[in-house]
Amino acid sequence: MIIRRPFRLTSLSVALLLVGCGGSDSSSPGDTTSSTAVISGTVPGTFIEAFFADGSYYSTNSIDNGEAEHPFSLTIPSSVNFHLVMTTNKGTADQIITPIRITSGGVTSALINTSVTFNLGYIPLAMNLADIIDANGDGVVDSPLIITPDLPEGAQVVEVTLDALDSDNDGIPNIYEDDDNDGEFNLEDLDDDNDGINDVDESDDDDSDDDGVDDQYDSDQDNDGVNDNSPVTTYTPVSAYTPKVGRLLASQCFQCHGTNGNSTNDWDSIAGESVSEIVEEMQEFKSGEEDEPIMAAQAHGYSDAEISALAEWLATQSSSEGED
Repeated sequence: MIIRRPFRLTSLSVALLLVGCGGSDSSSPGDTTSSTAVISGTVPGTFIEAFFADGSYYSTNSIDNGEAEHPFSLTIPSSVNFHLVMTTNKGTADQIITPIRITSGGVTSALINTSVTFNLGYIPLAMNLADIIDANGDGVVDSPLIITPDLPEGAQVVEVTLDALDSDNDGIPNIYEDDDNDGEFNLEDLDDDNDGINDVDESDDDDSDDDGVDDQYDSDQDNDGVNDNSPVTTYTPVSAYTPKVGRLLASQCFQCHGTNGNSTNDWDSIAGESVSEIVEEMQEFKSGEEDEPIMAAQAHGYSDAEISALAEWLATQSSSEGED
């Protein structure tokens, strides 16, 4: 049975790249299947980052084509909520970090979810510090830039009850907040609670690896890129990795129901449930037969074929319910 509780996001292990405008692309394994999408557009010379609710991180650079509007293209996983952040003049004294919000269908949100490729059009990012509002001088705009692209069917903005990547829901990811208001955003601030102690050295620090994600949400607390709960001791080369479409689709479920559908908290496990039960419940949420706004929003993000695919994969998983 799919439990109905407030939506809760998982961790993000961030590995930022110091790169400028050039057109290279950094992404996670498995981004060349049909379970990916592409976002594109044009910007001033810009570094584009996408932070995902499943813990993955993707980035690219716009291409300097000699024009004022530089094109970019970023391949991302399909149907996973993410934040967009864009940086102009990266690595210089004039660096400006601009989180993005999107307005679509009467909803404005920093969380985006897409199963299709789409173009954001031209994004008018500020290039001069004098043109932004930045009260504490940390180089991060105080309010996200709101854009209104024409999103196709299959791409939408998402509202959630709790966003672990943006705890105060102001549209600025936690790592780009300045919690102690000292003019350094958290990612670059070794003492973001301003207690005079390096955060990494604090044994009781809520963010033990200082990656901007509280330990209660962080499945990679040593920031080595490997899920701390994973029993895997050997690694499959990326060239030999073939991701299962059903698991990629079901990864959205893991945010509440645990890795591979096995919950480690008070949410129900959904691993090992029958295909028919999962499909029936998702269709009830999708049709409105079950009055649960959060699950309805999740169900509407999938096509019928995608619901069947994730259900078939979850049904193959061993359930941990009832184990000591």
